[in-house]
Parts: sequence; structure tokens; C-alpha cells
Amino acid sequence: MDGVGINLKTLMQSKALEVPFFQRPYVWEEEHFEALIDSFEDSPKNVMPFFGSVILKEFGGSDSGKYLVIDGQQRCMTFSILIRAILDVCSGNRYLSATQETRLVDCIYGVNEDSDGNEFYITKLTPSNPDKKSFDRVMCAEVDRPLDLDENTKDAIEKAYKFFYDYFSINSDKIKIFYGKLNSDNNSIIKISLTTSDDEQKIFDSVNSMGKSLSNADIIKNYIFQKLRENAKDDEVRKNQVTDLYNKKWDAVFYADDKKEFWYKELTVGRLKTDNLECFLKDFAIVKGIYAAKKTSGTYGLCNAFKEYIKGYEELNEFIWSDYQNRLLLILDNLNTTTFNPYVLKVLKELPEEAETRFANLEKFVLHRFIYDGTTKNYNQCCEKLMFTDDDAKYLKEYMEDSPVNNDSYKLRFRKFNNTQARFMIFLIEMLSRNGEEDSYSDFLKIDTYTLEHVMPQKWQTSWYDVPSYDEMGKLVDRNDVDNFIQGRNRAIKSLGNCALLTSKLNAKISNSNFATKIEGKSGANCGGMRKFAASLLTTKDIIAVYDNAKIWDEREIYMHEKKYFEKLNEFYKFE
Repeated sequence: MDGVGINLKTLMQSKALEVPFFQRPYVWEEEHFEALIDSFEDSPKNVMPFFGSVILKEFGGSDSGKYLVIDGQQRCMTFSILIRAILDVCSGNRYLSATQETRLVDCIYGVNEDSDGNEFYITKLTPSNPDKKSFDRVMCAEVDRPLDLDENTKDAIEKAYKFFYDYFSINSDKIKIFYGKLNSDNNSIIKISLTTSDDEQKIFDSVNSMGKSLSNADIIKNYIFQKLRENAKDDEVRKNQVTDLYNKKWDAVFYADDKKEFWYKELTVGRLKTDNLECFLKDFAIVKGIYAAKKTSGTYGLCNAFKEYIKGYEELNEFIWSDYQNRLLLILDNLNTTTFNPYVLKVLKELPEEAETRFANLEKFVLHRFIYDGTTKNYNQCCEKLMFTDDDAKYLKEYMEDSPVNNDSYKLRFRKFNNTQARFMIFLIEMLSRNGEEDSYSDFLKIDTYTLEHVMPQKWQTSWYDVPSYDEMGKLVDRNDVDNFIQGRNRAIKSLGNCALLTSKLNAKISNSNFATKIEGKSGANCGGMRKFAASLLTTKDIIAVYDNAKIWDEREIYMHEKKYFEKLNEFYKFE
């Protein structure tokens, strides 16, 4: 840990400031805004007042200029909102020169470029997850400014913007004074930098315990998701997957408006105050065998138990086909079919000797209905009946007869999966393809480390229009029959047979290129092709082999791979 004095402008001009997405939301109110303005007005001319310390930890490599904001998020967010408000007040007026306005823009925005070469602004500060929607709305540079906000808004970030916009609109003479202080060189902040050996979670806990203490549940949550985010490193795809996991498995379960009151209801147990969420986490830890009151006592005993348990898990789950319990959970999770969780728990507890057979029956049932488009609306009733039936196979068969699927062929569904579903299906096929030979592969299968790629791109007109098109029977489609040509190609592109797993998302310029470039990539940074990111993936290497042998990828290959994927699944599950 190291501390050094810096000026506010230097902090705000960092390449990126990221608030860990699970941290508490923005809570400043009018009294804090007024105190901030008072401190500006009380300081001497061209001298920025002192704002205390911020604790930062660099990510993205040494000297990257990108920092996690361990402590100081309220001030960093306030400065960003304040500068945005000043820019809006200045719009169409001459309170600052064009150069001065540009310098303010550089404090809160970076410039990025889309796949077509168009530039757009991105905020340098990434807020915590609860604040993202409001912060993006207030800071968005692509909408009409100033923002037209409800006078009675209760949103803390919108209230901050309104306060500063109204203040500088009335006191426009203060804008240049503020700019002069922002542009001054006096040290107004102590920047405390953490090294890789510093445990930012412990420091975060200590800092916050000086004010309103974090609950055990908050500390456990922070530790779990910080570890997952660390493992994602600077991979944007994986970082987004961790955020999605948080939204789905924590925020939606414990923070939803209709559930939060229950989970955070205060309870008194002996001399200690606790809540339902902490009790649940404690009971879970006892069931998992990681917590025992006598061995892990004390205020932070539960937190420490979870931290020790998590230490051994460097990344997200690894999957092998023979692990039937984990495989079923993977399938239920990715099909959003958690309705059967009570049944799974009951089988594990009361019928462990039948678990493998019963799980196989349930697995085939939910996959069959998914692939052949069967309704899920009565799954609650289905689960209830399963809980108390002796012959699960017979009951599931009767359920299928009473509620038949909509399609008589896998093809309809195989051509309308969304990207998440297609990634899951290819991952399942990859697992099955390795079954029994996992030891011969150098990598481990972790679904959340993979991204989905369409071999023939969805924007095929750019580089694939000249590739001949074929119908499902392998007959050449007349290019002059424009409607049939386009419709047939669009249908094939959506097929599972046109999908591949990769270990990293391709650069957009590669992703929309021709077959050769998609496989081999281009020279230069971030321009690798599918061969570079195939790892040991059998399904992807099979597509690369097509390129090596024939250099051609069209509807014939797509439909052949679609059939091959289904046959691999059908060989095991006996759907048809």
C-alpha cells in the first residue's frame, strides 16, 4: 500500500475508474452537495479544496491507468455528475472556451470506436451495479442535453445532476472559478494505491466498518463476486458473465423489491442482531459442512468460513459428462428451469441410491421438451407430482402424452436458438464428445469462459454474398431468385450447425470477414481468428478442418453439422 498526493484533475483523467459492481449504491443527498459547493467557495482562488483519500487498485496491467475504486466511489461519481452538469449549462453559452470544455469532457469521457469506425463517447467511471441504469441515463452523451428530469425524482443520481445543473445555471459566474480550481496543480486528494499483495476486500471491510457496519451477508457477497471478477481479469466477455451471474443469482433473489424486505428483516438471536439473509447463509454453510459455531465463532466467523471455502475455487464450475449431478444442474440452469430444484434436493437427501437414474429421466424430459418446443407453464405442478411419485419414468411419460410437444422434428428449434441457448447446446455436445476421454485434453470445460461465434456471420452480405447458396437438399439456389436466396441464407445462419465455441470473442472486423479470415485472422493486435481461439474444442476444430480440407463453408456444411450435432445428442438420449 502506498499513498501520494494528487490533484483532482489527475484522478478524473484516469483511463478508467471502476466501482466494484456489487458495492452499495450512490447515497449522497442535498446536504452533501451543499457541503461540497461550500468547500469550493471557501477555498482560495485557483486552489482546489482537500477531499480526503481514495483507495484504488490498478487493473489491466501495470501503468494501465485503470483503477478499481475500493473507497471513494461517492466522491468520484459526484465529480463526474457535477462536470456533466457544468457541460450542459455551458452548451450554447460562452462561459468557457471550446478548449476548456474539451478538457472537462476529457475528465469524464473516453472515446471508443465501433466496428464501422464511428467514434462514440464512453464514461470513464463505471458505477456499481445498482447505479448503472441511472448513471448511464444521466451521463449519456448521445441524448438531448440538458436532461429533462422529473422535478420530484427520488433517484439519488438524478437528484445530484439536478442540484448541480440548477446551481451552475443560477451561478454561471462560478463555472470559470470551478474550472480554474479543477485545473490547478495543488494536491487535493490522497491517492492510496494497493499492490497485488494487498487484500482490497479486507481493506474495504475495514474502511466501511468505521461507518455503518457491513452485514455478514454483504461481506460474503462482496468477497464471492470480487473473486469471480478478479478471475475474469480484463476479459470483457467474462466480466459481463460475472455481472449476469450476480444479477441472476443474488440481486434478483435477495434484492428484488418484493423480496428485500423479507431477507433483510432484522432478527434478534440471543444478544446478537441478524437478519433472514444472514440466517440463510449460516444454515447453508452448516449444510455444506463449512461452518460450525464452536469452531468458527466471533463476529466474522461466518464470513471467514465462506472465505476459506471459496479460496479453493479459482474459477467458475468445470464440467465433465460423467458428473451427472453437475450436468443436470448445468442443464436446468441454462434452460431457466429451476422449478425442479426442490425435486433434485429431495432425491439427493431421501433417494440417493436412485439419484443417477432419476436425474437421467428428468434430464431427458426437460431437454426433449426444450428441443421439440414443449410448454413449461405447468412445470410447478409437474415438480409437485414428481416429489411424491414412486415411478418417475412412468409419470414423465404420461406428462408428455398429456402435454405433447409442438414440433415433430428437432430442425425447427435448432434454427431459432438465441445466442445463449446455442452456446449451451454446443457446450453440451462438446461435453458429450469428450465423454470418457477427458484426461486427454489440456483444457477444462467451463461454460462461462466461452463465447459463441457464427461461422457464416449474421452480416453475411458484407463478405459472403458471392458464396453460392444451397437449399436443405443440397440444391444450388438461383442467385437471381433474390427473395429465396436471402431467406434461405438467413435461415441457415441461425442454425446450430453454423455455431462454434471460442475462448475469446473475435474482433468485429474479423467476425464479419470471409471464411479464410475468420479462421486465420489478420496480422496485428486483437486480430486473431478462430484457429487461435479454438483451444482443444472438438466442435470448433471440426469446423477448422473443413477450412483446411475444402476452404468452403456454405449451407451444405451448416446443415450437415446441424444433423451431426443432433445425432450426437440422440445417440445418448434416444429422442427419436
